[in-house]
Parts: sequence; C-alpha cells; structure tokens
Amino acid sequence: MVGGTWAGRAREARLNFLFPMESVPILPYAGPTMKSAALLLLLVLAGCSSPSSLPKNGSAAKAPDQRVVIDPALQGIVRVREVRDQPPTMGLIRFQVNVENLSAKATTILYQVDWLDKDGASIGLIYDEPPCTMFPHEVVPVFIASPAAVAKDFRLTIRPRVK
Repeated sequence: MVGGTWAGRAREARLNFLFPMESVPILPYAGPTMKSAALLLLLVLAGCSSPSSLPKNGSAAKAPDQRVVIDPALQGIVRVREVRDQPPTMGLIRFQVNVENLSAKATTILYQVDWLDKDGASIGLIYDEPPCTMFPHEVVPVFIASPAAVAKDFRLTIRPRVK
C-alpha cells in the first residue's frame, strides 16, 4: 500500500489495475544507506574495468615503426606520430604516415620511399618525393601507394633539405 489515506489507496488501485504486480515482489524502502551502497558498488565495478593503455601524458606509448627512418639531423625536430596501413586498392598496398614538426619554426624535409618485397628485400623501385615544408607544430600526412603488386612493404627515409 502506498499510503494510508483514501487518495493513496485509490492511486495504488489504479496502478495495480494498469500494471498488475502480483508476481513482482515488493522491494523495501531504499533509504540513503542502500543508495550509498549501490553507488559504491557502481564505482567499484567501474574501477575494475580494463585499465587504459595510455600513459598520463595522453599519447600512446608505442615502439617506433621500423619502416620509417628519420635522419639523425632531424632528431627532436621531426617525429613520426603514426603509421596507418590503408586497405589495398586493386592489389596495391597503401600507407599513411603522419609526420609532426616539433620545432617552433618551419622545417623543410625530403622523403624517399624504397619498396620492398614479401621477404623485405628492395625491389629496386625507389622514389624521391619533392620537398615538403612543414609549418611550426604542423602534422603532415604522407600518403604512400605502391607502384607494383610485387611490393608488399616499404621503407620511408626522412631527411632534412640541405640548402
């Protein structure tokens, strides 16, 4: 019974008519102690979920991709943020390499792509790309598509432009 008054009993009768509750047990009053216990249980279960794989600085701690080589003269100036394997198109592999300029000034880089076969040996197709000027703190996506179906991997070399 919801209340001891006539209005409370009438409301309970209407609710029982609309939503019969013969088979549902009546739960006791959930006071502040029960609500606190439920909240505590929810927080404990949320804390038991899988831990985040990100370190405290917010970037993923991954080993550098061995397919990308940065010239020592660019260490601390340019870094590879990520290498993404793209879906192949007509049997030709594709990659996207995001390169970031860490410097507070513009930096011009040159990059060269050496295509490799399934065993990691060069297939003799080496492409020198035109210079790329990166503004301060800019991230530049470099899109790479294989020129032949025999190419199964790549080696990207990034070096500074010598004036």
